[in-house]
Amino acid sequence: MTPVNRITSTFDKKWASYVLAGGATFLAPMAANAGLIITDVNVSLFTEGEGTDEISLDVDGNGSLDYRFFATVDAGGFRSTGVDGINGNLIYGDVFGGFNKAHAYLTADITPGPTTPGGFFLFDKKTIDKKGDPAIKQKGEWPNNLATSQFLGILFSGNGGTYQGWVEVSAELGSAGLNIGQMAFDDVPIDTPEPSSMALLLLGASGVAVLKRRNRAA
Repeated sequence: MTPVNRITSTFDKKWASYVLAGGATFLAPMAANAGLIITDVNVSLFTEGEGTDEISLDVDGNGSLDYRFFATVDAGGFRSTGVDGINGNLIYGDVFGGFNKAHAYLTADITPGPTTPGGFFLFDKKTIDKKGDPAIKQKGEWPNNLATSQFLGILFSGNGGTYQGWVEVSAELGSAGLNIGQMAFDDVPIDTPEPSSMALLLLGASGVAVLKRRNRAA
């Protein structure tokens, strides 16, 4: 298995050490009802001149790559940072102006919403000002600051079900930079509940009611 695949020579040694030293834990099959699984990634992507720095991650350690993250400067000097789902996996995001935008959550409390196959954290968009001169405007929900992390919601397939999780991300367009801190997923399928009795159904309903009350209070 190759959980990490990037095309530049700036491979993050800390990530490599983690995969090699902690591989047994990271690559373990998803166990039923084990709860939220959090993995430290600590990878930085950066490109200053024309080109792309990228990494592909296997979120659940099942041997299949799930998401590709990238930082790019194209031939016209336009910069972007973003993510693509691999093998049909999705992110929580929106489509605007013909572009897919990754939704930024302030906390890891991810609320399911619209999904896209991928999207930009930040990108430059060329516009024309009143004088006819080109101008570049920043687009995307992420703060243009590598020191400020927010959370990307993910929705991916694995172990026969659909799973929800998040990736901690910060992005910057000074050139094109992207940091990935942690990623997590709940190894219990969120779309195929199979309660074994009416008691479980009632317990689930009461839990939803409590959650709704907490949301209203917040």
